[in-house]
Amino acid sequence: METTRIKNKRLKKYLENADHLPSLPTVCTKIIQITSNPDFELKDLANIIKADAVFTSKILRIVNSAYFSLPNEVKNIDQAISMLGSDSIRNLAITFSLFEIFPTNSADLYETLFKKALCAGIVSNFICEIEQIAEKDELFLAGMLQHIGAFVLTYIIPENYTSINEEARRRGLSVLFIEKAELGITHLEVGLLVAQKWHLPQIVPEVIRYRILRDLYFFKDSSQEIKQKLEIARLGSIAADIYFGFHRAFSIALFKQNLINISDQMNDQVTEDLLSSVPQLMKNIYDQYGFDFTGGINYEDIIRQAEQELIQVSYRNVRTYFEMKKLKNQLADQLQQ
Repeated sequence: METTRIKNKRLKKYLENADHLPSLPTVCTKIIQITSNPDFELKDLANIIKADAVFTSKILRIVNSAYFSLPNEVKNIDQAISMLGSDSIRNLAITFSLFEIFPTNSADLYETLFKKALCAGIVSNFICEIEQIAEKDELFLAGMLQHIGAFVLTYIIPENYTSINEEARRRGLSVLFIEKAELGITHLEVGLLVAQKWHLPQIVPEVIRYRILRDLYFFKDSSQEIKQKLEIARLGSIAADIYFGFHRAFSIALFKQNLINISDQMNDQVTEDLLSSVPQLMKNIYDQYGFDFTGGINYEDIIRQAEQELIQVSYRNVRTYFEMKKLKNQLADQLQQ
């Protein structure tokens, strides 16, 4: 990675040596490695999990949770893998690893990032269900990890990155442009480095590269050239911005327009149903993982906040119009004198 343009010295030092970046736990690395081989055997995956008592207990707790409502208790990992599938096991390993590497009690921004990541994964998965796309587990993972670079920037330069997010909110600009201006690099570009170090499934760097082209450089694609799954992961991110970002009115409009572009099935009612389902889906996932879903959200509140944003924008536009008109009159008076 080109680091000469990075402006923050601490960040530059970290990125010049990938060994300085956080690493995945051993069990997670092994699970990613084995599931990347299409010819792996489930017994080998089970043996990797059994060697880690903590991860074993987490998997068994999840499969026996109220989320699945099984008639009989699952008592061993072999049964759990058969029920959940290897892709779900891999996704759980990565998700738990994120909570371990980036604990929410160490930086306020982490909690928001986790919620946004899970929301993006859930919505990406939901769209796959609607569109009957088989790779829904892949899209959940890609949706969740497309902004992994934001976690790493919070890990390396927490105060700086918090200020960058606050400035993006205050100025009404994309955080990417503030990152580029302040740091010389974006969280998407950092995410590519992390995806490479962690040997994440290929769909993750694919989606991140797409986001760089699509959002940072305004890459205009044709429907024949861009894979549908990349845009689905991007939609998951936009949905996360609706609930856990800012500029909600803009994000809602952007989500609806881009969702309709994916398929003829995506009408206004489907969009409303999808977005209004997010809070309950988020709670289900948190319950499934054994985490507390703090800070309740609902779609009605989001809509009210978006409407308030539009009122404020309209007020600012009117105020700007009269200020410009006043300035124009002052200039005209000066020219006549």
